[in-house]
Amino acid sequence: MKRHQVCGWIYASVFVVSAFFLERVQADDFGRFDGGLLASAARGEGSKERNFLGFAEIGAAPRTLRDSEHAFLIVKTDQGNAARVFVSAALRKPTGGGEPTPVVVLERFDTFESPQAKTRLASGKGTLLFDGFQFDFDSGQVVPDGHGGDVRFRLTGKEGSGLTTIGGAKLYTLDAAPVFPAQPADRPSPGGRIEIGDFRGSYRLYADARWSGDLNIKVNDKGEVSGEFRSDLNGRSYEVKGVSGVDSPRRIAFAIAFPRSKQEYEGFLWTSGKGGFSGTLRFLDQTFGFFAIRKGGRFAPEDAIAEGAVGGAGADPAAAGRVVVTIDRAIEGVSIDGKSQDIKTLKLTLAERIAGGGEATVLIRVVSDVPYSRVREVVDAIRASGVERLGFESP
Repeated sequence: MKRHQVCGWIYASVFVVSAFFLERVQADDFGRFDGGLLASAARGEGSKERNFLGFAEIGAAPRTLRDSEHAFLIVKTDQGNAARVFVSAALRKPTGGGEPTPVVVLERFDTFESPQAKTRLASGKGTLLFDGFQFDFDSGQVVPDGHGGDVRFRLTGKEGSGLTTIGGAKLYTLDAAPVFPAQPADRPSPGGRIEIGDFRGSYRLYADARWSGDLNIKVNDKGEVSGEFRSDLNGRSYEVKGVSGVDSPRRIAFAIAFPRSKQEYEGFLWTSGKGGFSGTLRFLDQTFGFFAIRKGGRFAPEDAIAEGAVGGAGADPAAAGRVVVTIDRAIEGVSIDGKSQDIKTLKLTLAERIAGGGEATVLIRVVSDVPYSRVREVVDAIRASGVERLGFESP
């Protein structure tokens, strides 16, 4: 079915959004509406629980999110999960001619598993609901009657044409824009939108297994980068200068100035979770690779938890049954789930867990000032035990 066969005239204050606006939607506050904010917004002032949302109401609903051309809804599914939804109402012209048919378009949606609403269950965009179609937000699919649908679009229902909740699901609309919590100055913005200051913060930098240390980055409103790098090699600090957001908000370029030379870095922020960035550096006419882990961040994005990867901001790896290995200068070996062990014992412990059918994923927590050589030793031991999935965290 081709979506662009939609009639170009307006019916009951309803309009069809062009591809230009669809691109803008990807960069609005929609992506910030995750975690507990969905649940609190549904309970807050200006929120209305709706069992039915009329076709004309969808078109006339206030645009409560920044840069949005769609009505915003919150859905609590029949399984108790939370979904954020952009919805519009439109008229679709049949391919064989005839009168346009009213449809509801799920412009974009994301469903998160409750209670923490951190793990993403389903996502999609551009789904059309014709008369009688049901949609299940838990699976992200159009479903037949009796298969877990949360909403149904009807042209001739008791209340008229519109969306009706089914199966114990609940639907909420907002009368006004939400107030997003203020972000600390050293933390990135929430959601998937990349903003000019998202590189700011403290990192552990590892470059070509030769250089490592603490990297502190500040970014002003113009994208100008300043800060310092404290080397693990000699404990000295060096000035950092550069720029972010050139050509892409995900891009950063900076230099670390040493007394007689400098290293020039170019990297890209990891979109999901914004827990680090990676790229290349130029030094003495040679090119090397590097990565930087945000302190308090993790390698894996939140959504990867559902797929078995380690990491995800706000997740508790220990509670999920994963093995947590901590590397700290204060202890000779490592700490595994809070108990000190040497490297040899760590390898045997992990091998025994795998042999017994236990969890085979490990989260490595690297405390500040640990040299790369020691991290490499621990990683090699974990790999030798048979572990296939690794994640990193810098507390």
